[in-house]
Parts: sequence; structure tokens; C-alpha cells
Amino acid sequence: MELKLSNPSKLNSQAFPLPVNNEVCIGRKDLKTGKLLDKCSKCYADNRGFYAMPDTKRVRDDNLKIIKENMEVFIFFMIGKLNRKKNKEFRWFDSGDIFSIEFLKALIEVCKKTPDTIHWIPTTTWNYPNKEFLSLLQVLQALPNVRLRASNEGSIPTLPKGLYPLQSVVVKEIKEKSTKELFYCPASKQKDKCGSCKACYNPNIATIAYLEH
Repeated sequence: MELKLSNPSKLNSQAFPLPVNNEVCIGRKDLKTGKLLDKCSKCYADNRGFYAMPDTKRVRDDNLKIIKENMEVFIFFMIGKLNRKKNKEFRWFDSGDIFSIEFLKALIEVCKKTPDTIHWIPTTTWNYPNKEFLSLLQVLQALPNVRLRASNEGSIPTLPKGLYPLQSVVVKEIKEKSTKELFYCPASKQKDKCGSCKACYNPNIATIAYLEH
């Protein structure tokens, strides 16, 4: 058993996958109702398509098990892997999310020790009711090589921009032209490929709108 990265067909880079469940996706429930957020109920990585394949599920499960058993192995592996990569853009969590304070601290260490890598980190954990966790999330976000994108529930950005300057929303239609308020992800019009677009890594693009799956 070893840590492995994923190679999502949409991206131009590798990613780090974890399982999709209540243990890992700690921000996917509405705090008032306890129900899954609407966007999370439609998650493409929740045993759908490629993510339902046994080999894919095994990689995600193994990654989680290794992290929980030996965080130092995860830190050492990721620092070495990222510092050797020619492509200096990296996406975290094509599936899964930041799931604990200990893992968040490890993620901060990895990002600090891979300064030449631009880390795109989408997350719903802004919804997690723990002050220490949220404080560490701000530490992660402040790193110059990190693009932490807070994933909103709904089609308009609702989180405080002072806390989360980079956000994302889900829309039912991708319009032809982006606006100052919303950059429309072009992947759905490009055979579900990022192509030359690097908006998710761009710190000057505040909110990205993705097409609902």
C-alpha cells in the first residue's frame, strides 16, 4: 500500500484524491438541518463514473489510511513528489477534502516546503464549526503559493470576501461571457477539458462558476 496521485482527464495536472464520505468531507452538511448540501448531493466523485471504479476507490481509501496511520509519510511523500514535478500547478482533492486539524497542519507544511508549486485547494470546510480549524484555514489561505477556493452552496458567492477572497459557485448554465462578478468555467464547452485555462490558479479571479453536474 502506497500513496498515489490521480490523473483526472479534465486537468492538465495531477491531483490528490481522498474518499467522499462524512468522515472526510466534514463541511458537506448543513449545520442547521444536518442534511447534505445540495451541491454535495450531486458530487461527481461520490461513486459516480470513473470514481466508482474499484481501482480508483482503492487508491482513495489507501491514501486516507496511510495519512491516518502515519502523517509523516504523507508529508515526506508529497514534498518530494511536488518538488520533483515539472508541472508546478497542483490540484488538491479532485475528490475528498481537508478532514482534520492534524491533516490541515500537514497540508500547511507541505505547501510551505514546496514554494515553487501553485496549490489549488477547493474546500467546503469553511462550514466546519471549529475555531482552531478555521484559524488554520486562514493560515493556509495566506500562503503566497496557495489558491484556497471556498466552495459556496448555491449560484452566488455568499461568504465574506475578506475571509475568503477566492470562491466558487455552481450554476445550471455556463454563459458565453464572464463578468467581473463571475468567471464561467469553459470546460463544459471544451469537451470537459481545462485546456489552456488556468483560472482556478489565478489569484486575481475572485469567483469561478462551474456547471452543475
